[in-house]
Amino acid sequence: AAYCLAQAGHNITILEGASAIGEVGAGVQASPNVSRLLIRWGLGPRLEELGVKIQALSLKRWKNDEVVGWTPLGDVIDKEYGSPFYLLHRADFHRMLYEVAEPYCNIRVNSRVVSVDPSKPSVTLASGEVVSADLIIGADGVKSVTREYVVGGADKPRATGDAAYRALIPAEKLLQDDELKPLVEKMESNIWMGPGGHIVGYTIRAKKEFNLVMMHPDDAEGGVESWTAEGNVDKMKEHYKGWSTTIQKLMALVPSTLDWKLMDRDPLPSWIHKDGKLALLGDSCHPMLVCVNSRSK
Repeated sequence: AAYCLAQAGHNITILEGASAIGEVGAGVQASPNVSRLLIRWGLGPRLEELGVKIQALSLKRWKNDEVVGWTPLGDVIDKEYGSPFYLLHRADFHRMLYEVAEPYCNIRVNSRVVSVDPSKPSVTLASGEVVSADLIIGADGVKSVTREYVVGGADKPRATGDAAYRALIPAEKLLQDDELKPLVEKMESNIWMGPGGHIVGYTIRAKKEFNLVMMHPDDAEGGVESWTAEGNVDKMKEHYKGWSTTIQKLMALVPSTLDWKLMDRDPLPSWIHKDGKLALLGDSCHPMLVCVNSRSK
């Protein structure tokens, strides 16, 4: 959005709370509605370099890896929708967006917004600095600060009752095992469906890493949505005990895991503040759960 607004002639400042644009997250999917834009912006070569062009979606039974559903993607998606379907690492995706926007936007890191005056409009940073603008776009995610000013009061995300263990495994380790090797070579998105959860696995970073997302019930009280909360590996392995030998082998390759508490929000009647100078964008106004998928929107 910042890049497109800058291309239209607007002066854009991006306030990023993180101290640096770094390695955050794991796998994301860039479906044709996303890849089409990235290619239009000149990022096609970077997608080819860093992404994996997914060839199929394979649905498997939890206990024995039996394929119960298989959908071809690859060239089929490209032909049907006019653009490829890529699997990426979130950090690579962020880096690509940074590279295309940085020449045209003032990107300020370590600039966490703590309050908003939507009528001026202006924002106050954690440092105490006040930044003014003609228009504020709150693209600050599911834990949005700006959303509360549109809603008119406290509005926290709510727990869904689900969470996801996340892990990255070097693909070379899978290639050393004949049973796991096809998970790298076939370039498919694999979904194992079973009791009390499901597991999604696919390669990213030009087939150098294997991304695992392991959904499970979450009955813990409280907690916050975070991509960086440490999980318990032993508890993770126990939850999927009895699943197929493929899953057990993958679990054995996971030295540590993150446990991502999935949060959601109720729909908003409006994404724009009544004064017309603050608008919301992305997960701040219409969060989408990972199991619905379109995380690169």
